Amino acid sequence: MQQFEGQYASRLRAMLAAGYILAAEDAAILRRFWLLQYLRTEAASLRFVQMTVQMDQELGGLPEDYKLTIKEAVQNTMRVFFSVPDVVSDLKVRLVRNCTARPFITSDNPAVMTNRWHLTDPRARGSAPGLQNAGMIGMLPLSPNVMCVLYDGGLYSVPHIGGWADLRTEADADAFNEHQVLSCEANLYFSAWDWQEQLAAYVGSVASRRPEARHVIEHLVLDREEPGGRVYRPASAAEAMGKEGMVHTSIVTPSVSKWPSLIRWRQGGFAYDSHSGAGFMRQATRDPGISYGRLRIRG
Repeated sequence: MQQFEGQYASRLRAMLAAGYILAAEDAAILRRFWLLQYLRTEAASLRFVQMTVQMDQELGGLPEDYKLTIKEAVQNTMRVFFSVPDVVSDLKVRLVRNCTARPFITSDNPAVMTNRWHLTDPRARGSAPGLQNAGMIGMLPLSPNVMCVLYDGGLYSVPHIGGWADLRTEADADAFNEHQVLSCEANLYFSAWDWQEQLAAYVGSVASRRPEARHVIEHLVLDREEPGGRVYRPASAAEAMGKEGMVHTSIVTPSVSKWPSLIRWRQGGFAYDSHSGAGFMRQATRDPGISYGRLRIRG
């Protein structure tokens, strides 16, 4: 980890220097660092622990092997980082240069994963977006003036020159900052103390959009058996107690009030429908053993 973080720190200084043009090898480092940050923060680990605690309560007790401490959650996510290093390698990478007086903020959960398509298109309703799904967007502030953006090039486009996209409106700066407000666990960080009152007012204007729960646990119980399989139906936690069933967990993706205008829809964009619980996938993340349907997102 030290070797990887040292490499990132060294290249970050070069990326923030005047005249820098985004190189392919640096884009690869940014993808990996975003994934590392997304997986390893205390906020992310805490949410996994909270999920297992709730499941333990609702199911009347989980086996000890299923219960997680914060340390175990961190270790598990680090295993994920090293076992699926290419899960975001197909995403496009852009550096957003903030040309406004409204600086970027960061937080205790700075690597944001969101999905504009899943949050806005009725066809995606009922499926939970993840790292492999179509429409994924990743954000990570690198400085008060530079934001790293990862995105599904099959659905979006970000006009750029040399990997840089210029942000010129405070509304767009607010749109990026809103993701930090909605995704943080408890703390926001900013660079200029004289901006605190203005920032507090902004946070107050969007904080109501923070989800009450960061995860959803759904219970299903056996309804009937049919030739070739079993049918399960949704049930409350109380009804599912002690019955044969299944539990489905998903992370809640906050719904923002606006999206940065720099992230545009790609005309002719496609997603790939797995016709299963895996949801809609990107071209590079499809399972070769599954037949997919091609879904046109924009004309």
